[in-house]
Amino acid sequence: MRRFPLALACLTVSACASPAPGGDAGGESADAAPLVDAALSADAATACAPALADKPCNACDELLPGSTITGNFAPAEISEAMVEVVVSSRLLVFSDSPESPTEQGVLARADLPAGPARLYLYHSNGSTQDMRFAAVLESIDGAPAIVTLERFAIGQAGGDFLGIGRDVTAAFLSASTSAIKSVPAGGRALLSTALADQRASQNQLVHAIIDLDSDAPVRLWVVAVQADADPMLGPDLAPLPLESAHQRGTFVGADRSMQLTSCPEASYRIRLGANQGPLAAPIGVDEISGAEQVLAGHYGVLYRFESELSALSDLLLNPRGGAFAGAVRLDGELVRVPSDRHELAGADESSYLGRRSEGAWSLEWMAPGASSLPIDLRVQPR
Repeated sequence: MRRFPLALACLTVSACASPAPGGDAGGESADAAPLVDAALSADAATACAPALADKPCNACDELLPGSTITGNFAPAEISEAMVEVVVSSRLLVFSDSPESPTEQGVLARADLPAGPARLYLYHSNGSTQDMRFAAVLESIDGAPAIVTLERFAIGQAGGDFLGIGRDVTAAFLSASTSAIKSVPAGGRALLSTALADQRASQNQLVHAIIDLDSDAPVRLWVVAVQADADPMLGPDLAPLPLESAHQRGTFVGADRSMQLTSCPEASYRIRLGANQGPLAAPIGVDEISGAEQVLAGHYGVLYRFESELSALSDLLLNPRGGAFAGAVRLDGELVRVPSDRHELAGADESSYLGRRSEGAWSLEWMAPGASSLPIDLRVQPR
């Protein structure tokens, strides 16, 4: 995955350029999914009134959510964004190292207490033979467990890494399905049969995001096996070595809420995935080697932003690190970023999320796999 940390900043003067030519624009809605555990109450959100002297996004008048606009999005004046983050108790099991294994083996392991967790699996096949990637649950201390899959998204194996990252993120944000898994005493169970059934040819990616909640402690394994092997035997294989360029491990705070602690004087932006300040990269541990892990890019962490507006404003996402393709939930509605093309090419393109009048609004965001970071959430006045 690509990671390009830049500074967290707040925009005080901004302008919006003309829409990019070509492509159909459109938004996509979805039923409401569970909110993050640490969501802030509406009366705690800060009401922000952007200065009317800022230049409005006139090109946004006829756009649909997810449409692309182009121009110079670099701020003329920059000040720090004051953001407060609340971390939930949900654990994140992140499996991306080695990202492209060339042989069978254990990719990640986590001993999970009873309670909520999230698995973020991102691996491609580095072998010439077809492989499968699976998540296996195992009882701890001989005790059985009932594991609820609260919501999940599993992508089809393929070679379009950016597109798969976008589609799996969008499916997870809008997911409302659930399932129950039973782990027998002293035994094992597949976390997801659909995941284990994915056959990846050479250089194909398998990507999954699964929220789970167990009534008892369980051990979670992520394994790579040959296509004709039994994934339930994967935990008996040797662990594969950790790569320095990618991470695996267990992290606290898979769900995080954030809000402004003070109002900027005009338009503002919040830089996501920059690994600085209140949005510093999560710190965890690889339970196989014991090595500390820094989750650059915050992949797998679900952020919820809540605020209030006292002036009509346009909301945009602007990538600052390179190519980006993902999705957000704005006030419960899914918006693909972008919706009118495969990806945003870089800093001179933004995706229009929508327009909001006075009152509270909320946004859920997760860094999509393969996309470059950071990305700016921009709030611009009319």
